[in-house]
Amino acid sequence: MRGKKRVELWKHALKELKGSVSCISGVKDKVYNSLKWSYDSLQGNNIKSCFLYCALYPEDFSIDVSELLQCWLAEGLIDDQQNFEEFVNNGVFVIETLKDACLLEDGSRVGTVKMHDVVRDVAIWIASSTEEKDSRSLVRSGIGLTEIQELDLSEDSVKRVSFMNNRISRLASCEAKRCSKASTLLLQGNPIREVPDTFLQRFPALKVLNVSRTDIWSLHSLLQLGELRAFVLQSSPYSYGLAPLGALVSLQVLDFHASSIATLPEEMGNLINLRQVKLSHTRKLDFIRAGVVSKWVRLEFLDMTASRYFWRTIQKAGKGEATLEELLSLEHLSCLSIVLDDFSCSDPEYLLTRIGRIRIFHVTLNWAAQRYVFTSGKHDKVKLTVNWYNDNRSWDPESMGWLLINATSMVWNGIEVQYLNFIILGLLSVRSVGRSSLVALKSLTINNVYRYSLISARGSDVPDLLPNLEELSLESITSLESISELVDGLGLKLYKLKTLLVFRCPQMKYLFSGENFSPQMPNLELMTVSICGKLEMLFDYNVVLPNLRILKLNSLTMLRDLCVPGESWPRLEKVYVFQCSLLRSLPLVIGNANSIQEIRGESQYWWSELKWDDEETKSRLQQCYNTTAQGRSGQYREGFEREDDNSFFRMCYSSGSYGMKTLI
Repeated sequence: MRGKKRVELWKHALKELKGSVSCISGVKDKVYNSLKWSYDSLQGNNIKSCFLYCALYPEDFSIDVSELLQCWLAEGLIDDQQNFEEFVNNGVFVIETLKDACLLEDGSRVGTVKMHDVVRDVAIWIASSTEEKDSRSLVRSGIGLTEIQELDLSEDSVKRVSFMNNRISRLASCEAKRCSKASTLLLQGNPIREVPDTFLQRFPALKVLNVSRTDIWSLHSLLQLGELRAFVLQSSPYSYGLAPLGALVSLQVLDFHASSIATLPEEMGNLINLRQVKLSHTRKLDFIRAGVVSKWVRLEFLDMTASRYFWRTIQKAGKGEATLEELLSLEHLSCLSIVLDDFSCSDPEYLLTRIGRIRIFHVTLNWAAQRYVFTSGKHDKVKLTVNWYNDNRSWDPESMGWLLINATSMVWNGIEVQYLNFIILGLLSVRSVGRSSLVALKSLTINNVYRYSLISARGSDVPDLLPNLEELSLESITSLESISELVDGLGLKLYKLKTLLVFRCPQMKYLFSGENFSPQMPNLELMTVSICGKLEMLFDYNVVLPNLRILKLNSLTMLRDLCVPGESWPRLEKVYVFQCSLLRSLPLVIGNANSIQEIRGESQYWWSELKWDDEETKSRLQQCYNTTAQGRSGQYREGFEREDDNSFFRMCYSSGSYGMKTLI
């Protein structure tokens, strides 16, 4: 009933609720009926089925949204005639609809959702009832099973079956064909070594099969699954070729993330209906036969992040090896993450032209221990990861110019200072390709700089190297004493900066110091500073932050003041302070007290020790203060989400705006 304001609608809802089907007496009866009515009120094609699908996962399990969308696509719950962007938008709409109905909630990780245990119980009850014939489910997930009972698979009307996250090591053989209507089988998270042919004969109509995190060593049993549309085998020791999969011509989704496969054989070219392929973190995949990928004419999504396979141009590819030109010839390709062998290209403009059709492009150049990310926004969303070796003779600023002028986001990770200066020279060299600054760049992240000493850009004729920078993230820069050094070295003004994130800079004494360059940052909205043991003050000069709304401070043991006395931040709404025991004042006065929505701290004692200009301000803000233990575990790192197994998926499946989230 969220958003319903007319009393007539509430009276109608009450009448419908009273008539909801009863299942359990007492308090649970009221709870179940309320949730059942919320379910009955869902409107739209297949939204109810999408909700019931979430109950296949174990209790309190955080479900990756991208995985859900893959399954919904294979099951036909999301229109399979839509292009990739429409498909994503439709999936996000369903997720948000279920959240608005309080039937789903955010999971424990970014990009995940979960069901409250009571909501899940209701969903299982609904899915096992006779009234939901098209969504009947057998759910035995996460309950410690060591074997599958024959009775469990004796009902022919079951649509979906889940035995995930148990201790099942063996699947019994059986000639009988049961579960003939089942379209989903989830077996992931079990120590299964083999899937007998006769076991899969029970599931002739199977469309989704997930055997991730198992010990599967043979795939020949899959040959009989002619209707299979999604096959998922993540984090598996399976290391043989994929020739048997060539017979599964209906496959639309193939997910071998973190598996041990070594090659994509010629037979894989038969999978002409593939739309989404995930081969990220395939550390042994070193050969893709030429002519295979070019046959995937419907392919929209390919994730080969951190794969061992290096894509090469025709001039450099080995005999019989797939080439970059072959890959970029796919007309429907929308999201692409690959590793390139070398940045050098005889015709870089040709590469950009082919990239022009791709909405999200994540390219790693020479996968190594260190890497840098350039996200080109010329064609909406393009992400390029550049890895530098100590021997960088093949690199020069001139050859990087075409990349730099299109960059919307850069991440420099684990960089030595001489290479950081080298990049700066590259940034300055964009003038050679007709640009005086990087006007497209909106996000800059610098991580793990161990010896810091920057050359200065201020002597150049570049007035502001990054005039449209909106986000600046700094992590583990060991020698940096003030961000002012960095912005001075890069010639930044920070006029449009909206987000500032600083984490683990052990030598930093001031966030910004007037001794160097002292920007005003009139558009700054979010500031997070965490684990900087020597930080004494945020700003040692008069700074105007008229739009700062959220301030987060954690583990700043030497912090005594935020700014010079008398400064206040008029739009401040939320303040979070943890393990900052020496901090005795906040930039809060009677003039901005009305805008404060929430103040969090770790103890009532810290709050009582704060100094105020007047008692009226303290009294007004007392009701906004909450104590919490957040931050004590050292996990208080908002804004510093590390790149993980599903990072490229989350970039592609992020919020309804079809936007790109910067990966660190």
